[in-house]
Amino acid sequence: MLDTIRHTITAFFLKIVTFVIITSSLYAQPEFKISIDQFKWESAQGKKVNLTIFFVIKNVGNESGQCEDLNDLYLDCSAPFSYHDIRIIGNGTNMLSAISAGSSVDSYITFEVPKDADNLTLRFLGGASRFITESYSRWMVEEKKKKFEILVSEGDLKVVQNYPEEAVNLYKSALEAEAEKSKKDEVKKKLGSVYEQIGDKFMNDNIRGLALDNYKFSHQYHSTSEIKEKIAAIYKQIGDEKYDLKIYDEALPNYEAYLLYKEDVQVRTRRNELAKKLKKKSKKGN
Repeated sequence: MLDTIRHTITAFFLKIVTFVIITSSLYAQPEFKISIDQFKWESAQGKKVNLTIFFVIKNVGNESGQCEDLNDLYLDCSAPFSYHDIRIIGNGTNMLSAISAGSSVDSYITFEVPKDADNLTLRFLGGASRFITESYSRWMVEEKKKKFEILVSEGDLKVVQNYPEEAVNLYKSALEAEAEKSKKDEVKKKLGSVYEQIGDKFMNDNIRGLALDNYKFSHQYHSTSEIKEKIAAIYKQIGDEKYDLKIYDEALPNYEAYLLYKEDVQVRTRRNELAKKLKKKSKKGN
C-alpha cells in the first residue's frame, strides 16, 4: 500500500515537471524593444526632403527571431498632408535580420517627405507611436536660431579667454545667421568693443596703422564718443608729425580726417592754413 502511494506521488511530481518544461517551450519567443536613436535631414530639393530615422532594435525575448513589427511601420503627419504623401525610399539591410536573444542591432529607415509636412510621427499598425520632429521648414528656422546663439556664446567665451581676433570671426558669422534685429544689434556692440580692444593692443605696441584700422572697424559696428576720440587722436598725431617735418600735403588729409571725428578750433585753424598754403603753392607751380 505504501509503495503504491509513493508511486502515485512520484508520478504526480513528474507530471508537474513535464508541464513546466512544455509550458516554457511554448512561451519561448523573441520580443523586441525599438528605441529611436536620432534623425537626419538630407537631400532637400524642390518641395521634398529625405528624413532618415536611426533606431536600435533589441531582442528582449528568450529566443532568436525577426522584428516583424517593422513591416507595419509608417510615418504620419498633420494636415494638410498625410501619410499618403510620404514614402519609404530606403532602409538598413539588417532591419529584418534575425536577432539573437539579448542582442541588438542598429538600423535606419529613410522617408521622402514634403518639406512643410508637420508633426512627423512614426506609427505602428498596432497603435504604438513616437513623435519624431516638426516639419523640415520649421526645423530649419529653429536650427538657424540655434546657430546664432551658439556662435555668440562661443564668441563671448573667446573674449573671456582673451582671444579677441577669434571672437571677431565668431561674431561676424553670427551676424550672417538668422536672428532678430535686436539680437544682432547686441552682437554689433560686442564687435565694436572687441575691435576697440584689439586697437588698444596695437596702440600699446605703438603700431598706429593697425590700431587705427581696428578703431575704425569699432566705429563702424558701434560708434561711441570714446572710439571717435581715439581715432581723432591718431590722425592728429600723424598730422602734427608731418606738419613739423613740413610735409604739408600729407599733414592736411590727416587734419581733415581728424575733423570728421572731432571738432577742434586749433586743428581747424591749422587745416585752413595748410589748405591756403598748398593752394597758393599749386598756383605758383602752374
